[in-house]
Amino acid sequence: MWAIVKDGSIQQVFNNPRSVTIDGVLHPPGIFGTGWTNAERKAIGIYNYVEVNTRYDNRFYTLGSRRQSINNGTGTVTVTYTNAAKNLAAAKTEMIGVAKQQADGRLSSTDWQVIAKAERSRAIDSDVATYRAAVITAYGQIKTLINAQDTIAKLAALYTTPLDSDGNQRKDSDGELIYKYDIDKWPDPI
Repeated sequence: MWAIVKDGSIQQVFNNPRSVTIDGVLHPPGIFGTGWTNAERKAIGIYNYVEVNTRYDNRFYTLGSRRQSINNGTGTVTVTYTNAAKNLAAAKTEMIGVAKQQADGRLSSTDWQVIAKAERSRAIDSDVATYRAAVITAYGQIKTLINAQDTIAKLAALYTTPLDSDGNQRKDSDGELIYKYDIDKWPDPI
């Protein structure tokens, strides 16, 4: 990304190379490639533009305040965001709601057996009863784990997957993300 800086202020920011007019001179998109150095771009007021801390988990944080600095020596504009934590109680309620929806989704395929038992005294298959009990237990454990967190950072950490040596999210042999905690540990469907 680049910014046009004039008289110590940012005039324009753009993501992709394009033609730009500076002081009445039209410059082609090629000035952003290897044809021009950063020093040459800086000389006409085009600075490298960097945003810091723009990636955040919007389940737990909001994009907070913004601070920008212009380094005339290096020809760099840096915009740093400070993410703001959401309300802990509200975030917990939301995450418990998500877990409840996940549990309900896992149980829905076998709900008919529960209804048949209530309406017609039909026995619930033992594997279904075992599976439903495991889903309900898993939901209870997830809810307890969520409620045990006393900061947004700790709550967010429950949903963070460890990284491998290449910086990629770790996955198990089935290609499923591996979580540091059992926040997404549900029984296998039947």
